[in-house]
Amino acid sequence: MFANVLPLSYQSQNLSFSDWVSLSTLCLSPLIIHIVSGVPPRLSYLTSSRPGLLDRICLYNPTSIIWRYIAIADRRIRCRSWGPAERAASNAVFWTSQGWDGSEEMVTASLPFCTRLPENFSIFSTEAIKTLIITLQGTQAVYALFGAVAGRLNPGGNIGLDQVFFPLAVLGLLRLCAAAWLTDDYMYEAKDFTSQTVTVSVSVPLNPMARRNDLVDSQHIHVPPQGPFKPISYWPSRMFRILYLVPCIGIWIICGLIVIPWRTTTSIIYFYTTSTFALGLLYLFGLTVSVLLYAYYFLRGRTTTTIIPCVSSPWYKAYTLLLMAFMVVIMVISSIETRLTVCGKYTSTPGELGDLFMCETAGRWVLPIKTGSEGAFGLASRFANNNATDIVLEEGQIWIDSFTGYCLGEGDIDSVLRVASLGTVNAAPVFTFAGIAATALKGGWEAHLYRVGDEYDFVGHPLN
Repeated sequence: MFANVLPLSYQSQNLSFSDWVSLSTLCLSPLIIHIVSGVPPRLSYLTSSRPGLLDRICLYNPTSIIWRYIAIADRRIRCRSWGPAERAASNAVFWTSQGWDGSEEMVTASLPFCTRLPENFSIFSTEAIKTLIITLQGTQAVYALFGAVAGRLNPGGNIGLDQVFFPLAVLGLLRLCAAAWLTDDYMYEAKDFTSQTVTVSVSVPLNPMARRNDLVDSQHIHVPPQGPFKPISYWPSRMFRILYLVPCIGIWIICGLIVIPWRTTTSIIYFYTTSTFALGLLYLFGLTVSVLLYAYYFLRGRTTTTIIPCVSSPWYKAYTLLLMAFMVVIMVISSIETRLTVCGKYTSTPGELGDLFMCETAGRWVLPIKTGSEGAFGLASRFANNNATDIVLEEGQIWIDSFTGYCLGEGDIDSVLRVASLGTVNAAPVFTFAGIAATALKGGWEAHLYRVGDEYDFVGHPLN
């Protein structure tokens, strides 16, 4: 068994304006929801300076967003006493004179600048609604990517523009681990930008008492000797971090199977469209960097900050820009290849195969109708024929019209009659079935009538 990549093909020429609107909405909604839900709506500035554009963009990197969920849930697991102050500081993204800071020290260091603390968790809060939307999108994506294509020969080829960010929606389900402790009901403000400068430490000191006077100028904050959080060696915290990596690694393996050529002893050919292959490259690239970073920081014990430690590194900024550019390229490629199938779904797989993959299920079949000598052809009916009005159907006769397209149906198709002879009536071919004649507008084929229930509906493959 081995995989091939089909060349890029232009298939979207027949999409209407409404199709493009629907595709754009379906494509971008998982990405927008992932970003809007993963980054706090307001940033907490504790200094007069403001972050640059690249500093801001790095917060919207999916790697940064998923890390934030990890850190908040892990901090809650290790917290000795979880209260409004811990919850607010864990959700906030602080900008200080030293850059971004989401360390545990900020729980106490930021209190002098806190003007509002969150209330208890409410199912009607903004964050709860975001979690609900992400859960619904993620569930839909899991069904579309795994459930709906279970048992198919080539599920990867079914992806169109509408499913480009479905894997991101699946990763968004990781938010559920921290959902109970997410909030945006807080506010931090620097009291006096001109007379007071906030200086915080980006690194996490080994002794919380050692550098408490360096956290905030002119502020004396008492820190308990043991600290408010248990050490990162706390075994429930370790187990959580390991389990958190499992879905990331699982999707990474799936992307690797799409991108990396592979074969077995069987001769079954798996193929991927250019859109699917490029999509696999995108998520393989992003997940490789993410998994390596998470594993590295887990092993080094640098999980005490809600902002990924390398967020200000030049290489991480370059990685973020490259990832976003890659997303744009994927959207362009998918826009070229995506087409509408006969059942109204979108796919990048060309031809009849794409229609069969997307439309045919256990309870529904797809029958291509052609004007050739092989496969199904024509459409049987007893309606008045506009092209042969001088021929009147007798009892037991049906028309076989030269129809090209697709027929969708449910139930079993049973073959009932075989052509006994072929003649002509007024220059039109006539198929005779044991005394029952069917007039065809275009003929020359050996045909076979098919029946669904008690109705003559389709003409398909001849019996040998």
